[in-house]
Amino acid sequence: MRSILLAGLACFIGASACAPIAPSSRQAADGERRCFFSSSVRNFRVTRDQVLYVRSSPGDVFEIRPLGPCRDLELAQSIALVGSNSSLCTGDVATVGATPGRGERCRVRVAALLSEEQVAALPDRDRP
Repeated sequence: MRSILLAGLACFIGASACAPIAPSSRQAADGERRCFFSSSVRNFRVTRDQVLYVRSSPGDVFEIRPLGPCRDLELAQSIALVGSNSSLCTGDVATVGATPGRGERCRVRVAALLSEEQVAALPDRDRP
C-alpha cells in the first residue's frame, strides 16, 4: 500500500512540474500569445540577474528568463535563440547561447512581451 502511495505521489509531482506557467499580465488581458521570429532580433541586453531582453523587428521587446543558471551570458557580444519553430512565443522554451558557439547553451522561457511603459521603466543599461 505504501509503495502505491509513493508511486502516486511521484506521478503527481512529475505532472505538476510540467504544468504551464501562468501567463503574463499582458498575455492574459487579450488571451493571445505574442510571438517573434528569432531571425528578427535586432538587439539584446542581459541584466545582472540574467534576464534577457530582446528587441525584435518592428521594435517589440520580449522578456526571456533562464530556466537555470546560465554562465557567461552577460558577457555575450551576440546570441543565438533556437526554438522548436522559427518563431518564439510567450510561454515557449528555447535555447540561447553566445555566438559563434562560445560558452554554454542555456534553456530559457519567453516570459512576456513588454508594453512601451514597461520598456521605458527599464534602466538604460537593461534596455535593448
